[in-house]
Amino acid sequence: GRLVGIQALGQALPFADGGLAAVIGVGAVGDPGALAQIGEWMRVVVTGGAVILVDRAPATDASRAALCAGLTEIAQRPAGRGVVTTGVVAAR
Repeated sequence: GRLVGIQALGQALPFADGGLAAVIGVGAVGDPGALAQIGEWMRVVVTGGAVILVDRAPATDASRAALCAGLTEIAQRPAGRGVVTTGVVAAR
């Protein structure tokens, strides 16, 4: 496969449902629309693929957002002043 990086606004990504292996989302956790944003990222990721959240929000907020959005197999690690939270898109 190829590795492709595309930058886009996250509210309505220009990709088919389940068309990507992974998405890296930056800065959504503290936003009031975080669950909708993460849901849109999940929409474009294949079942079993990864959504990676990079944020300066507290780790507890990031894990809560990931779980509430429906991601599974949540893992976290600190990254400088922020946290990286990864989750797997479950079967729809």
